[in-house]
Amino acid sequence: AAPFVEICAPHHLPGVEAGALGVGELQDGRGAELDAFSGRSTQGARAEQTPELLDDGITLLASLLARPFFDEGDLNRARDEIIEEERLLHDSPQEVAQRHGLRMLFGPHPYGLDLDGAETRLPRLGVGQLRALHKRVFYGGNLVVTATGALTPDRALRRLRRALSGLPGGAYMPRQRPQAQFPSTLQRSRIPSEREQAWLWLGWPGARLGEPDADA
Repeated sequence: AAPFVEICAPHHLPGVEAGALGVGELQDGRGAELDAFSGRSTQGARAEQTPELLDDGITLLASLLARPFFDEGDLNRARDEIIEEERLLHDSPQEVAQRHGLRMLFGPHPYGLDLDGAETRLPRLGVGQLRALHKRVFYGGNLVVTATGALTPDRALRRLRRALSGLPGGAYMPRQRPQAQFPSTLQRSRIPSEREQAWLWLGWPGARLGEPDADA
């Protein structure tokens, strides 16, 4: 998820060098953090600031989301970082077992895909594809904002609304999601490995969204 910050880093903030390196130096110098997170259904970014720099932190985070730069150099660095991490994970019995298990359980459904993308497809990822993705998913109705800590809620909310005004508006538009087809019988798989460690992974379908036990 962290490479998301590198790829989207804004380039037009006063006193900040263009791209991800300038933003990183700015945050490090302030004792602040700017990071991203990603799950199988969500993506997002977060900023941690000292109270006196809260307004600047909100501006930086909003610029990251609403007016990303998508620099080619930042994209290349982030892509190389992810590919290298993927190669290292191939040597982790835990990671190999979990990824293989999810593919067996979910098949071609998106939940069976690797979160960081396929190593064979990442080299073909370009700036144009990222801009198209950003346009499709980053809009007002598809955004949830939370704030906590040493702040005044009303003031922070006003600042957030101003800072995020660059995002397109519109109500949330649910997309058609594929239905997972789970195996009807017990599936077993043994993956050869030269490592002395062994890892056992068990998985099964859980409660669906909207069912009473979904949050149990």
